[in-house]
Amino acid sequence: MSKFLNLILVSGALFLSGCATQPVAQIAPLETSRTLPYSKDKVWASTVKIVSQKLPIQVIEKDSGLISTQTAQLPMGFNNSGYQNYFYQPNVFLATWGGANVRLNVIVNPESSSSTNIKLDATYQALETNVTKSWMAVRSNGQAENKIIDEIEQDLMKSNK
Repeated sequence: MSKFLNLILVSGALFLSGCATQPVAQIAPLETSRTLPYSKDKVWASTVKIVSQKLPIQVIEKDSGLISTQTAQLPMGFNNSGYQNYFYQPNVFLATWGGANVRLNVIVNPESSSSTNIKLDATYQALETNVTKSWMAVRSNGQAENKIIDEIEQDLMKSNK
């Protein structure tokens, strides 16, 4: 009888441990702002060019330095594979994911006549399709924003040659 009870306890423990979700290690988010050694006019032109290639622009105000995009769907694979290029995966028990979107706000702010700060603020949402069946706000990891700033900086270096 005790062998049978031990077998049930061990089997139950193995079964339950197979259902446990493993925590996803989160690295610190990348910087989403950078000061570039160029005038506001040059940074503005490159920023509008690069951002408009990525997302549809909704608001553009050169005087205030604001660019806002429309909400756009992100290119995700099955169950949001590829999410790690944009945001941290939310921790929702038994969740399945069916899409993600982003809205981007960019601020271009001159620090001097030859130095300009650019800051990107992305708002991400992921569609959970199993438990809550709703859009959930998710935290950016800064990778996409950092890549856009890199592209702006590369465009500026090319145009200044």
